[in-house]
Parts: sequence; structure tokens; C-alpha cells
Amino acid sequence: MNQAAQPSVLSLAQLLAQQPAAPPPCWIEPGLLPPQGILFVGGEPKVGKSLLVANLALALAAGSNRAGFTVSAARRVLVCQFELPTGQFVARLAAMRGSMGAAADNNLWWTRALRVTCSARRRDSITS
Repeated sequence: MNQAAQPSVLSLAQLLAQQPAAPPPCWIEPGLLPPQGILFVGGEPKVGKSLLVANLALALAAGSNRAGFTVSAARRVLVCQFELPTGQFVARLAAMRGSMGAAADNNLWWTRALRVTCSARRRDSITS
């Protein structure tokens, strides 16, 4: 039997129609980061992306609730920070870390040198 190809671009209505009745549990609730997920944050300059990422990374690495997000258990976290100078990002993490102590220290990793490659076979059909 020949199945029709699934579209690679879906409307919100189509996405909602495909959702199971009970969503799977997430690492960060409410529904922000599923266990099989990678979270990329992007947006306009000076809207708080780095503060959001630092808060989420610390909470997930420490296994603690933070900034209104519920975290069920500590996880290893890799932060790929390409915009802020290293010293500024470290100072920000150090200030935020004060309230939780060393709980995140061995689970939170940071890099500026990450290469991401995409397979041509898995490419979206959206073109500009």
C-alpha cells in the first residue's frame, strides 16, 4: 500500500490535531522541553534570551524549580553561547548560581565551539 507523503510544513490546526490526548512528561514543565528535545532560543537583540537560557540551564542542571519552571530531576545541560562575551555570561551564571549553591556545577557545560551539520536528506522544503 502506498502512503501519501506527510507535509513537512504544518499549520497550527494540523499540529494540534496530531497531538495525543495526554502529552508526554517534559524535563521542564509546563511542556517546554520534552526528553527527546533540543531547545534553541533566538530572537531580537536585548529581549532577554541569555537570561532565559541561563535560568533554564541552571534549573535543569540543578534539578530545581526556577523562574516559574518546574524541573523534575537534574540533567546534563550543554549551553552553546555565541553572542555574549564569555566573561559577561560567566558573571551572569555566577550571580544566578548563588541561590542554589553548587547543585548545577557538574551538570552544566558551556561552549562557543560547536559545529552543527544537517543531512541533505532531512532538509525542510521551505526555501527563501
